[in-house]
Amino acid sequence: MSSLEWLPSAQRLPAPPGVDGGAQDPRYPRRLVLHTTEGAGTVEDLARYYQQSTFWPNLTADVSGRVLAQHIPFSRAGRALTNAAGGEETNRAGAVQVEIIGWSADAPRRPASMVMPLLSDAQVDWLGGQLAPLFDMLPIARRALSFAPYPASYGLHNGVRMSGQQWREFSGVCGHQHVPENDHGDPGAFDVARFLEATKTSGHAPPSSGGPMDWHAPITKPVADADRDDPHAQGYWCVNTKGEVFAFGAAQYHGGHGSWMKNGKPIPKQEPGAKQVILNGPCAGLAPTPSGEGYWLLTEKGSIYTFGDAAYLEAPADRNT
Repeated sequence: MSSLEWLPSAQRLPAPPGVDGGAQDPRYPRRLVLHTTEGAGTVEDLARYYQQSTFWPNLTADVSGRVLAQHIPFSRAGRALTNAAGGEETNRAGAVQVEIIGWSADAPRRPASMVMPLLSDAQVDWLGGQLAPLFDMLPIARRALSFAPYPASYGLHNGVRMSGQQWREFSGVCGHQHVPENDHGDPGAFDVARFLEATKTSGHAPPSSGGPMDWHAPITKPVADADRDDPHAQGYWCVNTKGEVFAFGAAQYHGGHGSWMKNGKPIPKQEPGAKQVILNGPCAGLAPTPSGEGYWLLTEKGSIYTFGDAAYLEAPADRNT
């Protein structure tokens, strides 16, 4: 099983303990299953709904507001698929489930920015950028099935739904409309070809409230030297020139440009006391602490930003030289 459990770019709104679908079954290849909520709201609104319904996905994407939230780690399954008794394994069959806030088809008073066939190229590109690490780290094959328009996509025999054997062997991107033993037709005619292309070209784009961000050459640092002898404890951080940090393997995410922090730790932005970190200029480098439980970021203006157990001592910008 991959060490990627949480997307660094996603806001964490974790499901309560014991309500997910259980451990992923390692016999199945990994696949991405796209749903639509068939309604409006924020990621926080949807998290409250999931608490009542228990139909938790791994992730919820607000493509209109450019917000991605994660609820369940990738080694655990969501519960948004029907799993018939004695039938095919669905939720635990290596599926990463993403609920996209919006509708499968157009109707009066539905904004185009929340209707899957009407999403802008920028919205689809943003979603592809957000989910790009899944394809490389889990991994998931960069291929997809054909997405049928709703309501033709509805029903057990919609012409695109996989058989049990096809489902067991599939790795790639599919929709709720493709999963056996399910009759839902979401997400309708989603532009999956453009989405896949965005996962290749985005460079694993960080979150944005104003559209896709440009990715710059990453600066990579390994975890602390003390961990290197353990093959299960190796990892690294990548930071782009904006100062957004990505953690892989044993390396832990402690925050970066754009993150919401309190007492040195990243937290959801809606929590009381959360303050957003905004670097005062391009990031010039990252240095890990000896413990590997934190790091410093240095900007081109000479300012130092501390995360995790990194202590602030002095920065070049503090000196009048």
